[in-house]
Amino acid sequence: MLRGDASTAYIYSREAAHNIYQYNPKAKIIILIRNPADFCHALHRQYLNETVEDEQDFEKALALEEERKQGRSIPKRVRVPSYLYYSERIKYYRQVKRYLDIFPRNQVLILLHEEFQNNNSEVFHQVLRFIEVRDTGFISVFYSVNVSGEPRLSWLHNRIHYSPFKNMLYKLLGGRLYTWFHKTLSSLLIRKSPRDELSIATRKRLNSQAELELGLLSEVLGVDLVKKWANDD
Repeated sequence: MLRGDASTAYIYSREAAHNIYQYNPKAKIIILIRNPADFCHALHRQYLNETVEDEQDFEKALALEEERKQGRSIPKRVRVPSYLYYSERIKYYRQVKRYLDIFPRNQVLILLHEEFQNNNSEVFHQVLRFIEVRDTGFISVFYSVNVSGEPRLSWLHNRIHYSPFKNMLYKLLGGRLYTWFHKTLSSLLIRKSPRDELSIATRKRLNSQAELELGLLSEVLGVDLVKKWANDD
């Protein structure tokens, strides 16, 4: 039996790679990376919906980073303030390198978001082969999850993400049922809503900030990520 887990925090964490290796040195690591500007923009919306970010305007949230590093303007509900250091989140090479320094290269699969988005089936079967699961004899069905959205009822959405309320539910329902119930309720309260258009200036600034790291990662992947992303308008 194969088991997996996923989180954007695992690549950002300084300890996760080591801890995973200690738990299972034969673990297969799959890393999905995205255009830095698009990643930051999407992450900001995600954190707004999780009520751990309280600045609605993405540009202003970016501008708050230095102040937040000084311990100011920290949202009350964020458990790890460094999650909101958006420019730190796109230092891809040093994050990927933590895994490449510990795990054999053949246990680390690095994928590009747009390749998966544009060809679900091909990348899906690539992943199956990587984790050594038979990739024939069944029909794959793909659909969108975690599409961009916003709360239907902000007051109710904020309440179900309130930590004391979540803790109470967890004690009443237990881990598995709580996870299902909270995830289902949260999804019902989110309506599909596209993010505001990201300005060309902000896109270029974020992608340029990541250019050095993209260049180093390009050497690992054999793909020119600087050309693909840092110069993207």
